[in-house]
Amino acid sequence: MDQSFFPQTVRRELKLRSATSLVGKNEERRIKFALTMPLTGGSLVGMPGWLGEAHDAVAKSINTATVDVSFKGMNIEVFATDQSERQLIMHNCQLMKFAVMRSGESENPDVDLVFNAYAPFSTEAWKWAGDISGYHFFARFEQTQTSLDDAAEDDAEEEDEDDSQMSLQGPDSEFEEERREALKPEHDAEFASAKDKAAARRPRGFNKPTNASVQ
Repeated sequence: MDQSFFPQTVRRELKLRSATSLVGKNEERRIKFALTMPLTGGSLVGMPGWLGEAHDAVAKSINTATVDVSFKGMNIEVFATDQSERQLIMHNCQLMKFAVMRSGESENPDVDLVFNAYAPFSTEAWKWAGDISGYHFFARFEQTQTSLDDAAEDDAEEEDEDDSQMSLQGPDSEFEEERREALKPEHDAEFASAKDKAAARRPRGFNKPTNASVQ
């Protein structure tokens, strides 16, 4: 399988659906970004082969195609437009949980790529997420590691790369509901939200609010 994402020279339009502050092992803090990349109507220059296959399948006949790939060591540069100066760069990010799916009108649907990105926590990135959540922006991806095996080895929820495959499901399948459920934040295996961890430690009757998510 092709082991690449979009080349660094290509700026891709994205929408930030949500951002969540997470606390992991040894109190390691990260930000989880739930992202949508529109594929319909835009340039497909540099699209990796694994994504092209899923895009074609969804565009022709099915609702959703998932691809079991993941990347780590990804640097993400953020821009307000396709011509503006860089606003932010996030180093050493992980990309995972990729799915290509239809959106919009059923008779003339658009095709989108949805996935999650995990970045080391910084106040700059967290502030940016609060400002841009729900809106579109542009990004470039610099891939510093090319091995999909390396990208998946630290993530307990990922399958071994040898077992990777693209799953294609028809419109009447129960898979669609299961896929949406699996993408919810509470199902992340390696990280639990800061809100959930604080709630687990809080004495009964103590209802002080905690920061967790930007929607």
